[in-house]
Amino acid sequence: MKKAIALLLIFSVLILTSCFGQLKISYDKETVYNCPKHAKAGDLVQFNTVLVNDADLYCYLDSLKLDPVTEGSYEFVMPDHDVEIRVVIVSNGLA
Repeated sequence: MKKAIALLLIFSVLILTSCFGQLKISYDKETVYNCPKHAKAGDLVQFNTVLVNDADLYCYLDSLKLDPVTEGSYEFVMPDHDVEIRVVIVSNGLA
């Protein structure tokens, strides 16, 4: 019984340790892909967006506009707080 409790305690500590320091990345799965759901502060986070024709695509990290690295490819350094990636598609010159 003591061994079972000790093993349970060890597994609990390992699970908590692996989650410690992980911050949440929120995004719409219909427009963003290849993006992790969590990262540590200071990590380089890379992701892709859908490609659009006859429209403009703007990508924001919280309220900060991100510039693409290449067409449909973006990256940022994870800040020390949870973030949201938001994609805005403007078609025909209208928001």
